[in-house]
Amino acid sequence: REEERPYTVTVRVDSQGTVPELDETNNERSERILEPPLPDLTVSSLTMVPAKPTARDTIRFTGVILNGGEGGAAACQGRIVVRIGGQTFPETFSIPALAPGVEHRETYETRLDAGTYDVEVIADAPGTVAESREDNNRRSLSVRVSP
Repeated sequence: REEERPYTVTVRVDSQGTVPELDETNNERSERILEPPLPDLTVSSLTMVPAKPTARDTIRFTGVILNGGEGGAAACQGRIVVRIGGQTFPETFSIPALAPGVEHRETYETRLDAGTYDVEVIADAPGTVAESREDNNRRSLSVRVSP
C-alpha cells in the first residue's frame, strides 16, 4: 500500500519584527498536510484473437486498463497504435474514471494485410492523470499476419 506523505506548511507574518505588537508569539502558524494516494494506470494485458491471423481475418485486440494505485483516476484518453514499417495508425479511446482496483476493457477490430505489425496500447496517452508511476502505461505485442 502506498502511504500518504505528510508535508508541513508554515506561514509567518512580521518575520523581521518590524511591526510593534502586543503579542509577538502569534505570528507563525504551521499545519501538517497529507498528500492523498495517487492512481496508477497500467495496461495489465493486451490480447489478440485469432492468435495466428491471416489477411482474411478480422483481428480483435483487447487491452485491459487497470488502476493499480491507491487513489481514484479521473477519466482520460487511451490510445491503440498499429505500426508497420514507418507507418503509424493510432486510434484514441475514452477511459472512464477508475476507482482503485477497477479495470476498463477496450476492444479494437481491424483487418490487416499480410506482414508484421507492432501493436501498442497506451493508458492515459496524453499524460493528464497524475500517477504514482508514469513508466508503466504501455503494453505492446508483435503481430505476424499470414497471406
